[in-house]
Amino acid sequence: MIRKICQLLAFLFFVVLFLKTRYPFRDEIGITVFVKFSPLLPLIDIVQNLGANLRYLIPAILFLISAALFGRFFCSWICPLGTVIDCVSHPSKNDISSIKKAKLFSVLRKIPVFMLFFAIFSAAMKTSFWAFFDPLSISCRLFTVIFYPIVSFLGNLTLSNSKEIVFLRPIAEFVGKYWEKYLNPEGINFISGYWDTIFLLGAILIFEVIETRFWCRFICPAGALLGNLARLSPFGRVVDNTCVKCGKCASDCPMGAIPISLVEKTDPTLCTVCLECLECCPGEVRAISMKRRTSEDMSSQGISRRQFMWSVFASIGALGLTGISPKNSSKTALNIRPPGAIPEDEFLEKCIKCMACVRMCKSNGGCLQPSPITNEVLELWTPIAVLRTGYCEYNCNLCGKVCPTQAILPLPLDLKQKCAMGKASFDKNFCIPYSRSEDCLVCEEHCPLPKKAIQFRIEKVRTPEGIETVVKIPFVDKTICIGCGICETKCPLHGRPGIIVTNDGAIKLKNLADAEKKLQDFQ
Repeated sequence: MIRKICQLLAFLFFVVLFLKTRYPFRDEIGITVFVKFSPLLPLIDIVQNLGANLRYLIPAILFLISAALFGRFFCSWICPLGTVIDCVSHPSKNDISSIKKAKLFSVLRKIPVFMLFFAIFSAAMKTSFWAFFDPLSISCRLFTVIFYPIVSFLGNLTLSNSKEIVFLRPIAEFVGKYWEKYLNPEGINFISGYWDTIFLLGAILIFEVIETRFWCRFICPAGALLGNLARLSPFGRVVDNTCVKCGKCASDCPMGAIPISLVEKTDPTLCTVCLECLECCPGEVRAISMKRRTSEDMSSQGISRRQFMWSVFASIGALGLTGISPKNSSKTALNIRPPGAIPEDEFLEKCIKCMACVRMCKSNGGCLQPSPITNEVLELWTPIAVLRTGYCEYNCNLCGKVCPTQAILPLPLDLKQKCAMGKASFDKNFCIPYSRSEDCLVCEEHCPLPKKAIQFRIEKVRTPEGIETVVKIPFVDKTICIGCGICETKCPLHGRPGIIVTNDGAIKLKNLADAEKKLQDFQ
């Protein structure tokens, strides 16, 4: 019960931080705080940056130290993905059919170690493939793209329908005030490009149907790291000589950490200190306790030399395969990164696909969306600006403030307002003044710059009907355009807009020290 209460509180803390990650973000405490709990981040930082950013990852370091002291408790006490999995989990029963699967599971158990080495080698090679499997990035991704949009849709639908019923209207109006103020001020929150994230969630749930905590036992690299650290823990499950070997603890263990034939032993690399074995031990026996243990109480022998070598070579081979991807240069110019994004190659190295920036932007201009794969696998779930559906708010610089790895630099607002995401260009085949010889001022009216980037020249033109008339022809002053995209968003044409922003002319900054100089040059 204590563990479940702690798990619930940790999950609520995650949800509160997620809800606080929205405009105007005054106290600057958001989902990034929880993302930095990831046990993988300190290891990755040591490999990539020789520990240069460890001072920002103190919570994660404390969890690693705690795993070496008290075991792999993070997975069942803290991890929000573990909580989601527990909510849909079925009771584990390691019966005869499970014994027949022992050989298969012995092979599957090697995968997390492979995933851990894959994460290490991918970090060493300056790629972020490991982030696809980081449990906290996945949790933030699922909440941003699936869970919160569904809850916002169902909540708004329920409240609107309740207001139509006379006796429910006062309750709906009362609840609606708090719903709109604290839970869903931005309204229905759907994100485009959600099918790949739905596929990820579906895979996790299907794995869970196959075997309880399948993801945690057979895939998660963070779990593998914590599990191997847990071997150092002096504390753990201890069974005394009053045990009647009923096997209930082995049958009910959700992680399969207790061998069915040796119930007095525990595999510390799998045990998540969920305490289920203590609760299921018969009341008249109570042979199980959590206390100081010896090597005789542990069943795992750690990583063998053979497993180590297999994991190393398999990781290198997998990284080689991930480099094979079709190139699609025709779409490259449309991949617009947020203002303050570092150069593309470095951006793909640092972005951990947590979508904290997408979550933040959705509460304001709404341009950032998760990217599909256009040129390489690493682009998946990174933020791109889809400017037909939203724009970059001129007075907002919050995407950089919530980025946990500074793939998007936290630019001061005055610098962000000069940092071009790209440049706008008119499509003369669609723009109303060009194609219809009619005045249209919408893009110029919405341009947020003090000196408008969209300007006009007066021209005499001949309409499609052959009538000569005077029209204001718009053009873009690309020396001041910052590519915020509000012109594209607000274009009154249905479908394809008459003005399009590309990443041509985007300013890429390597670091904050580089920002001031480049932006002064831009002026």
